[in-house]
Amino acid sequence: MNKYSIFLLSAIAVGLASCEDTSDLGKAQVNPQLPMFDANSVEFIAYPYIDASDPSVGEVKIGYYSVDLPEGYALRGTIQLSPYEDFSKIIESPLISDQHCLYANVAELAAQYTATISESPETTDLHARTILTAFKGTDEVRIGEGDMYYGVTDYAFTPVAAEKIISPVYYLVPGNGTDWAFEKAIMMSHSDINQYDDPYFSALATKPYEVGDRWVIMSQESYGAAYESSSIEGVEYLAPVYDRTEDGIVYGEFMKQTGAPDASMLPTLNVPCEITFDAKSMTYVSKPAILNYYATGNGWADWGAHWMPLSTTDFSNYYGFLNLDTKFKFAPQAGWGGDFGAANAPKETESNGAFTYEGKCKDSSVDIEIGHPGMYFATLNVVDWTYKLQQTKTWGLIGAFNGWGGDIAMTPSADLYTWKAELTVTDGQGWKFRANSDWAINLGGKADELWANGADIVLPAGTYEITLNLSTYPATYTAVKK
Repeated sequence: MNKYSIFLLSAIAVGLASCEDTSDLGKAQVNPQLPMFDANSVEFIAYPYIDASDPSVGEVKIGYYSVDLPEGYALRGTIQLSPYEDFSKIIESPLISDQHCLYANVAELAAQYTATISESPETTDLHARTILTAFKGTDEVRIGEGDMYYGVTDYAFTPVAAEKIISPVYYLVPGNGTDWAFEKAIMMSHSDINQYDDPYFSALATKPYEVGDRWVIMSQESYGAAYESSSIEGVEYLAPVYDRTEDGIVYGEFMKQTGAPDASMLPTLNVPCEITFDAKSMTYVSKPAILNYYATGNGWADWGAHWMPLSTTDFSNYYGFLNLDTKFKFAPQAGWGGDFGAANAPKETESNGAFTYEGKCKDSSVDIEIGHPGMYFATLNVVDWTYKLQQTKTWGLIGAFNGWGGDIAMTPSADLYTWKAELTVTDGQGWKFRANSDWAINLGGKADELWANGADIVLPAGTYEITLNLSTYPATYTAVKK
């Protein structure tokens, strides 16, 4: 229990000065003063447990108070709860007083918590503070100067139970409907957010499974039981049900089952693919998971002599650096077959001598044509089949070593894929790579992972030969100390 003494209060409200009115009333009027409160007479003891799991209970006790109030005055207040110390996001409830205890409405707090803070049913600690006011009729005065709060402590808050239990971990298990490769199951990836606020789980299947091309999903508990018994019998799992295919993407839903499924009803695991599972709506999306697309064309690439890779993190957008002449095509592998070209002529724009092309592609024998050869940072979207090419005419180094005020020019190789420069830094000085002496295209991060708009790079003090390698994306660099 926490006991809080309150510092001496100044006048809570200053009475309005008397004023004479010699108008038709013919008599002076006096505005009454609001009362002053003795801070030493106030104490507040928090009851730092709020169980909101059953909103039907009505009110929950949040604290005890003791205070000497002027005749005719009563106490009430408002409790504020937040997951953040600065109370940047809050839920709050008016408090009613009964027998020196303050009560909050459980249903109101439960609804606000779910809508504002989290849908998780797990008990959590919330920062709390309470505003106390004294009132009499329509007169109401906040107790305490300025932003004074009572019961400033942490409350253990138990939210309302979830409508559907969501496991923190799920596994994609391959099989043929009878036999299942539990040892080759894929633990689905998930964000750092709790599974109730982010119910999406994903698995990447890149190669066929000898046991079969069917699949189910199991919660962590079910998977553990099935793995231990080497059987799906008696274990609850989620069986996928096919719904439709749109633009090569498969959609469906899940049914909870136990016992052997009907293998003919299970959809095929068309590898490589990425399966995303929504544990709240019990639906899934399966889309092709091509790890890389490639480009080749005339000039340096010599129509297949070089296949320039584009990589992805979401299997929708692919990125890479392309050394282009005037004509090129995309392909889903480093070779001919399935290659595709232009759906229309790309739109050309220019800024400070660097060109940008944007267009749409399709399964076509028509080459994509541009008017200015050079190195381009390419983005290919395989959902709407659009592309964007941003020319990188120069590369330079910029950072704290020169006050972020200019670029150290880098020297390119003949194929434009490697660039070199000498750099001198002191400890703690951040720096980055950027193209065209402009921030539109810049690279940062780690030596083996340079991302567009990545974090500043930091090296120990010294002079280095820096080599930027654009042959892959994310790009890479080396720093050799002299």
